[in-house]
Amino acid sequence: MSIPLLFDLGAEFELKLSACYAKLEFSVKTDSDAAILRQIAQDELNHSSVLRSGKVYALRLPDLFGKELIQVADIKAGIGLLEALLLDLDKGENPISGLRRLLALEKRFEQVHLDTAVEIKDASLQKLFRHLSGEDQRHIQLLTEMIARS
Repeated sequence: MSIPLLFDLGAEFELKLSACYAKLEFSVKTDSDAAILRQIAQDELNHSSVLRSGKVYALRLPDLFGKELIQVADIKAGIGLLEALLLDLDKGENPISGLRRLLALEKRFEQVHLDTAVEIKDASLQKLFRHLSGEDQRHIQLLTEMIARS
């Protein structure tokens, strides 16, 4: 696995995730839910920037990962799922269905971020991945509550 590729794909994943939340913002019933989705979309943009910064930092340090935890194919599959969701939303997919799909992805990548934080050797990058995992947990809670209200 190429560490720069890992960070590039992670940043791309976060950008696609942000686009999905931004698109769903206009489909929900309440202004408060729209505000939540707008904030999550911004969080995902921030995560993309953080991953780009992490890439620059990681390039200066050899042997950051003890073993390969994140498969490039898994990230690419996640990007594909997000691209499909964007297309489905353009075709009028039910917003709740879209939220459920995003919830599943948030859960999946929360665990990826947590596993990476445990495995990575550098303390600064451990902190970065723990932060991403914590943000994912917050998004999971917000999405779960939003879906329950619908």
